[in-house]
Amino acid sequence: MHEQRGFYVAFDNMPYPRAESTNDLIREISDFDYEKYHDELCTFVDQFGNFDDGHASEKVCDRIEALLGAGNNE
Repeated sequence: MHEQRGFYVAFDNMPYPRAESTNDLIREISDFDYEKYHDELCTFVDQFGNFDDGHASEKVCDRIEALLGAGNNE
């Protein structure tokens, strides 16, 4: 197994589909089971939490604007 480089959760234990080749990707897409994925994702989120609120891009833009504005002396 590859070194995990500081991941809190082992990458192999995350509920997301993975592919290491084009053939793997094709297989993941064609065999995708939404219900299984949904169940595994819900279990993962219940265990580790979720901080996504749907406004990540907005927060980044607000932060950039604040930092840019802090340098202006208008």
